[in-house]
Amino acid sequence: MICSSVNRARFICPSFFGADSNSFWRKYSVAGQLQRSYLLALLQELANTTETAQPRLILGCEEPELYQHPPQARHLAAVFKKLGQGNSQILVSTHSPHFVSGRHFEHVRLVRRDDAEKRSNIRWTTCERVAQKLSDVSGDKVAPIEAERAQLHQALQPHINEMFFTQKLVLVEGLEDTAYITAWMTYSNLWDDYRKSGCNIVAVNGKSSLIEPLIIAKELSIPTFVVFDADGNVQDAGRRNLHKLDNEKILKLLEGDVATPFPDSPVWTDTYAMWPENLGSILKQEVGSTFWDSSYSAATKGLGNPSGSFVKNTIHIGDHLTILRGKGTKIPTLDRLCAAILALA
Repeated sequence: MICSSVNRARFICPSFFGADSNSFWRKYSVAGQLQRSYLLALLQELANTTETAQPRLILGCEEPELYQHPPQARHLAAVFKKLGQGNSQILVSTHSPHFVSGRHFEHVRLVRRDDAEKRSNIRWTTCERVAQKLSDVSGDKVAPIEAERAQLHQALQPHINEMFFTQKLVLVEGLEDTAYITAWMTYSNLWDDYRKSGCNIVAVNGKSSLIEPLIIAKELSIPTFVVFDADGNVQDAGRRNLHKLDNEKILKLLEGDVATPFPDSPVWTDTYAMWPENLGSILKQEVGSTFWDSSYSAATKGLGNPSGSFVKNTIHIGDHLTILRGKGTKIPTLDRLCAAILALA
């Protein structure tokens, strides 16, 4: 695709965006900022011209996030996207989620170094392949690709972009799961080990939103551990059936026991942890209902006794665990969960 248009293309390689320009920036920071602003203005002008008037460009940019404040980085990413929709082809090597879109995951090329093989591997996937995987786990026919793309775009929210940059991925349903894990890692003096492992926790905002990111992670060969609720305590027939379908899809992707979508006890494997109801209910059983409730009330009081439920409030969860930890409480499930995450290979 690039080769076919080389003889009619103009190449722009803005080296001062890249890592090789450190000395330039140290010596000429003011001039560099002016030069950068000039290039941004030029790209913006190109993006705003009509498609027929645009030159044909192949634009390569290494680490465009360097020396950019987040709003500027987002603006530059938007300019690149607009140019790419016209006559231009944009190639960006980046370590910033601002320049990678989960909504356009098919444009991502993930480059990873294989130390054992002493080579780098390039991974990618397509909307068609992900749609086929969704069809395989659901048993439904493959939907028209544009309809499937719309569903994928809804599931792949902007904060999920970070999954493309992690060496190891932990997918959880919500921020409350992240709060339990990160707080317990900190209290157990495991936080530094967690950071060194190259792992990242991504909350997808609901169990039904786990499936698409999980498929993409598997397609890109990202080592992944999934933490999810079976929600076996739900009694409403309609909602329970939806949970059953979601559980079966996730278990099929993880090669789990699809015949048991509502287990009676936690299920542990090398790739996932599944709670019969939810993580909070398991922890309450381990600590003891009376002690759990009293420490919960103490955490609520510490926040000024505001009204409402704090079961999923991340600050309250951190304070609650602090109180439990301060009283010497042992929580084996969190110990095991943290160990499983650190063991992810």
